[in-house]
Amino acid sequence: MAHKGVILSNNASFTEVFDPTVWAETFNGRCIDNGEPSTSSGAVAFRDQILAQNAGKSKELRLRSCRLGINALIALAHMNAEREVSVIDLADNNIANYGLLAVRSLLTNTGCHYMDLSSNSITTEGANELAAEMISNPKLLGLELGNLSHGMKKNTVGTGGAVAFAEALTKNQTLNALSLCDNQVGPEGGEAIGAALMYNQSLHTLKLGSNPLGVAGVVPVLRNGSRLASLDLSNTRITSDVGQLICNLIRSNQKLILLHLGNNSLGLAGITALSQGLSSNHSLVQLNVSSNHIGDQGCAVLSRALRGNNTLTHLNLSGNNIGYTGVQHLIHILDQTTISILHLSRNPLEDATAELFAEYLSRERERELFGSVPVSVLTLSACRIKDDGALALFDACRHSRYLRTLKLSNNFLSERLDSVVLNLLAQNSSLIELNLSGTRISHVILSKIRKLCRRNAAELDRQEAKRLKQEIYRLVHNKDKLIQARAELTRVETALRNTETEFTAVDDEMHVFTQVETVRKEQLLESIEEARIKQQDLKQRIVDRRAELTAMESQVNQASQAMKDEYAEVVLERQRLMEQQDRFKSEYEKAVKYWPSAVSALKSELERARKEKREAQQVTESWRNQLRALNATPEGYVRDLGTVTVEHRRPVEFAGTPFKP
Repeated sequence: MAHKGVILSNNASFTEVFDPTVWAETFNGRCIDNGEPSTSSGAVAFRDQILAQNAGKSKELRLRSCRLGINALIALAHMNAEREVSVIDLADNNIANYGLLAVRSLLTNTGCHYMDLSSNSITTEGANELAAEMISNPKLLGLELGNLSHGMKKNTVGTGGAVAFAEALTKNQTLNALSLCDNQVGPEGGEAIGAALMYNQSLHTLKLGSNPLGVAGVVPVLRNGSRLASLDLSNTRITSDVGQLICNLIRSNQKLILLHLGNNSLGLAGITALSQGLSSNHSLVQLNVSSNHIGDQGCAVLSRALRGNNTLTHLNLSGNNIGYTGVQHLIHILDQTTISILHLSRNPLEDATAELFAEYLSRERERELFGSVPVSVLTLSACRIKDDGALALFDACRHSRYLRTLKLSNNFLSERLDSVVLNLLAQNSSLIELNLSGTRISHVILSKIRKLCRRNAAELDRQEAKRLKQEIYRLVHNKDKLIQARAELTRVETALRNTETEFTAVDDEMHVFTQVETVRKEQLLESIEEARIKQQDLKQRIVDRRAELTAMESQVNQASQAMKDEYAEVVLERQRLMEQQDRFKSEYEKAVKYWPSAVSALKSELERARKEKREAQQVTESWRNQLRALNATPEGYVRDLGTVTVEHRRPVEFAGTPFKP
C-alpha cells in the first residue's frame, strides 16, 4: 500500500490552538490529505470538533467524520505511541485501503480493544489487511466495518473480505464483536463465517445485516450461532424456509440477547416457527421482526408466545400490515410481559387501534398496583391515525408518569390539534419526546413541542440528579456501614484464622488417631476373621459328631431290637423247659409209682434237665447284664457285641418207648 503526501512541520503557529500541541501535526496531516490550506480558523474548528467528541473520555479516542486520511493517521499513531486507549472511533473518514497500515500501527501503539472503521471506502484488499491484524493482535476485541446511513464512503469488503475474516475467526479466540453490515457479502461469505463459528469460542456479537446472503448464506450462521449474544440478519433476503432454524437457535441459545430479523420475508410460517422457540427462551431482550409480512395472524401467534415472558423489553413490529385485530392480541398480553419499548410504525392501525392504546395507557395506575412494566416508548408513525385517534392518545398521556416517548409522525393530524398538544405538554412533565413531524401541525407548534420536551427532559434530569444525590447519600451511609462491617469482618476473619489453626491442629491429631484406629480396626478384623474360621470349623466338627452319634444311635437301636428278640426267644425256651420239667416230674412220679425200673433213667434225665435250666438261667443273666451295660454305655455294647453268642437247644426227648400209665 503506497503512502501519499508528506506531513508538514509548520505547526508552530498552531501551538496555542491545540493542547496538547501534538494535535497540530494531526491537523496538518488532515489538511494535506484533503488538499486544504492550514489556517487558524480550520485549526480551531478541528480542535472544537475533537473536544466535543472526547470530552470526559480519557480512555477513548473519537474522531468520527473528521476527514482524516493516511497522513493524519500516521501523526495520530506517533502522537499516541505511549497512550493506552480502549476505544478508537474513526468512522466516516478518508482512510481507505492504503490507510490501514497506519491504522494497524495505531492499534499496536495504543493497545485498542474496539475499533470503528465504518464508512471508510474499505474493500476486499483492506479486509485482508484487517484480517491479518485480527490474527496477530489478541487485544482487539471489537471491529466495526459497517456503513453509516449518511456516509458517502461505503465499505465494500465483499464476499472475499468475509472469507478472509472467517479464516481469521478460526485462528482468533479473543474477538468479541464483528460488524460487516451493508458490505455486499454474498452467500459464500455467509457460509464461510457460519462455518468459522464452529471453531470460534469468543465471538458473541455478529452483524451481517443489509447483505445479499440469501437462505444459503444464513443457514450456517443460524446452525452454528449457539454462542452468540447478538445477531443481526436484517435485510438479508431470508424467507420462511429458515423458520425452523431460527426456532432452534432461540430455543437452544440461552445467551441470545438481541435478534434483528427486520426487512425479510418470514411471513406467517416463519413467525410461527420463531414463536415456538420464543416460548421456551429466557434470555432474549430485543427482538426486531419489522417488515416481515406477518399480518394480524402472525401478531396473534407472537403475542401468545410472549405471554408470561419476563425478559423481552424491546419489540419492533413495524411494517407488518398489522391492524386492529393483531393489536388486540398484543395489548391483551402486554401486562404479562416486560415490554417497555414498542414500535408499530407503518402499520394500518387507524383511529380504532389508537383508541386501544389510549385505553391501555389510561390504566397505568391500575397496572402499577399489580407490578406490571409500563410502556415508556411507543412508536406509531405512519399508521393512518387521524385526529380522533390522536386526541384519545393525548388524553390518555395527560397524566401518564412513565411514557417518555410518543412518535406519531406522518399521520393524518390536522392543525386543530395545536392547542390540544400544548395543553397536553403543559400538564404532562414526563414526556421528553413527542414527534409529530410529517403532519399538518404547524412548525411553530412543533418548535414549542420540542422546547417543552426539552424542559421536561431537563426537569427529569434534575429529578434524576436529586434521586441520584439521595442515592449517593444512601450509598455513603451504606459505605460507612460497609467500613464497619469490613472491620467486623476483619475481626471475624482473624478469629476464623485462629480457629482454623486450632482446627488444623485438631485435624492433625484426628488424622493420627484415625491412623491408629485404622490399624486397630485391621487387627480386630483379622482376629474376627480368625475366630469366624474357628467357629466355622467347630460347627463343622459338631455337625460331623452329630452325624456319627446319629449313626451310632441307629446301630444301638438295631442291636437292642435284636437282643430283645433273642431275649423273647430265651423266655419262650425257658417256659417250654419248665413245662417239660413239670411234665418230666409228673412222669417221674408216675414212674416211681408204677415203674421203679425207670426211676433211675428219669432221675438222670431230670438231672440233665436241671443242668440245662441252670445253664439257661446263666445265659439269661448274662444277657441281662449285657443289656444293663448296653443301656449304660452304648459304645461298650457295640464293642462287645461280637462276643455275645446264643445257644439254641432242642427240646428234651426221651429215648425209647414213651411212658404210658
